[in-house]
Amino acid sequence: MRRLLTTALHGLLRLAPAHRHAHGEPGGMGMSSDWYDRLSGRLLGGLYRRAAAETASVPKGGTVLDIGTGPGHLLLAAARRREDLVLHGLDIAPSMVRRARHKAAAEGLDGRITVHLGDAANLPLDDRSMDLVITTLSTHHWHDLTGAVAEVARVLRPGGRFVVYDFRSVPAAGPAGEVATAPQFAGAAVEHELVPPFARLPFKPFARLAVRLPGN
Repeated sequence: MRRLLTTALHGLLRLAPAHRHAHGEPGGMGMSSDWYDRLSGRLLGGLYRRAAAETASVPKGGTVLDIGTGPGHLLLAAARRREDLVLHGLDIAPSMVRRARHKAAAEGLDGRITVHLGDAANLPLDDRSMDLVITTLSTHHWHDLTGAVAEVARVLRPGGRFVVYDFRSVPAAGPAGEVATAPQFAGAAVEHELVPPFARLPFKPFARLAVRLPGN
């Protein structure tokens, strides 16, 4: 039953009965950015709020990157939670980038939120510029996981954290293995736990992986 529900949830986030014009773009989800925005916001609001809570340990005035930001749910949740943060999002799909930028501007947050068009394996950011790199339901789409993990390590400041939320089978099989073999994360302790999309739901279809870059 749990596997069936996870498969159904995964399918809902990848496909929709209409609005398929974005399917052919890089990172296309088989639906329009508007449809995906509404669907993911309703199904996964609790998960995005939980992920936004990861910013609690970021230093005052710190900088956060959300890879695979989609329509920007996590960016907006983090911005509402902490007014001192500088937030960056990145997505490979142009329609998602436009959607996230529009939503940030509509809330008057475009001065604090910058959304980049790009790939996880080639981040358009400076070395040691991020205190936290986070991603939700994105790593199973990354075509170059090794390169992406190396890029995450490059942009993190010493002591910065990399946090992954994805379907429960993904972090242990993919990102955790890449982190374990990446020389930049040598000696780092990896946290791994199963998490539900909502606080009171006993079923846990997602997993959280977190690792801190050695340093300060």
